[in-house]
Amino acid sequence: MQSLSTMSQSATGVVGKSKRIFVTSEDVMKLFGCKKSCAGKMIQETNAEAKKRGEHAFPAGKANKYTFSKIFGIPISDIENVMVEE
Repeated sequence: MQSLSTMSQSATGVVGKSKRIFVTSEDVMKLFGCKKSCAGKMIQETNAEAKKRGEHAFPAGKANKYTFSKIFGIPISDIENVMVEE
């Protein structure tokens, strides 16, 4: 049986850092090359649509990246490529 420290060392190279599940206005600005006000409206639209569908809506300034992807037809990989690291 492996010790806890050995198991954590062996797993560190296997699993990468997970991306967050929401987009911010900064992410949307990078994706579309738009201003912050436009990006904010897109996030509001995404959260409104999520509420209509009975899905979870994020707090102001954030939206679920999967719902955002569906609404605007953008592949998740493209969204994750521009995501701002926090």
